[in-house]
Amino acid sequence: MLAAERGLTLIPPYDHPHVIAGQGTAAKELFEEVGDLDALFVSLGEGGLLSGTALSAQALSPGCKLYGVEPEAGNDGQRSLRQGSIVRIDTPKTIADGAQTQRLGTQTFAIIRRDVDDILTVTDAELVESMRTFASVMKIVVKPTGCLGFAAVRELAPRLRGHVVEHGVRIEYGRRAFPGRRVRPDGRGGCVRSTPLISSVPATGRGRTPRSGCRRRARLAGGAGSGHCA
Repeated sequence: MLAAERGLTLIPPYDHPHVIAGQGTAAKELFEEVGDLDALFVSLGEGGLLSGTALSAQALSPGCKLYGVEPEAGNDGQRSLRQGSIVRIDTPKTIADGAQTQRLGTQTFAIIRRDVDDILTVTDAELVESMRTFASVMKIVVKPTGCLGFAAVRELAPRLRGHVVEHGVRIEYGRRAFPGRRVRPDGRGGCVRSTPLISSVPATGRGRTPRSGCRRRARLAGGAGSGHCA
């Protein structure tokens, strides 16, 4: 191993207590801002974010149901939770590139197995439909992995009516094109031309401009949802 050969310090990307704790601060800030939630849907890859969120939820909103969401083609987390041991798979073929992982970490799985209520899966088609909803209704571009939670909420909407739920939104503009399939690539210089126009628009939503990674809180009641950028 390179770290051993050169005397370097290896920093695990997810399977380490400090990394898990760091990931959990996102949920800590969320609960401190919005209070108790009935359900929280978290994108799942190798488990760092989900396990960190689970620790925060247990401390700050113990009644909150916690769900991990991963691509149907990469359901190693769901299979691991059902089986009670870590399942390893080949790199899944899915548009959710942030969740193209092969297995959960040893430490992340231990927390997920103990504190997570269930792990759900969504199809690529459901992710695409969620991306279209964000683009057409909210006017934002969201990468497929960032749509995992929202796609699951859409499928469970009838069961969630009257409850407060939370899902993550991650905006990324660099990987939005799927040539010849789902969108057309923008013309050269389009971003440069549009940036001044966007900056000239007054702030929206409680006096704030939308930002990358903004969270949206929605109350599903009577089939209609309302949200705000937090």
